[in-house]
Amino acid sequence: MLARIGTTLLLACAFSSSDANSDNGSNAVLSVTIHDSGNALITLGSSANTEGCATPALKNYILIPKTNANFNAMYATALLALSTDRPIQGWVNGCTDVWGNGSFVIVTATTISVSK
Repeated sequence: MLARIGTTLLLACAFSSSDANSDNGSNAVLSVTIHDSGNALITLGSSANTEGCATPALKNYILIPKTNANFNAMYATALLALSTDRPIQGWVNGCTDVWGNGSFVIVTATTISVSK
């Protein structure tokens, strides 16, 4: 059953679109948070992306925008990874300025997948 859920979530995330992405590598999920902005924040063990736009203190975070059409599936995938202690892989594209003032800028997830 868990494998079927993971596969379904993976397929849902695989069809999100973007123009240019960078690989965020394979990372342990340390926490999954719904921020008061309504976006989901995922704290990772490390970050391998080359986006270079995040606030330095937030480089090990990725953000799932609340406006992403696949928000629910991506959020569920992150929770699955956290609860099963499995790493996630994914792609990111640019950053989101959460408050619009440059103080809280986080790399934006475009795909997330879980592996064994």
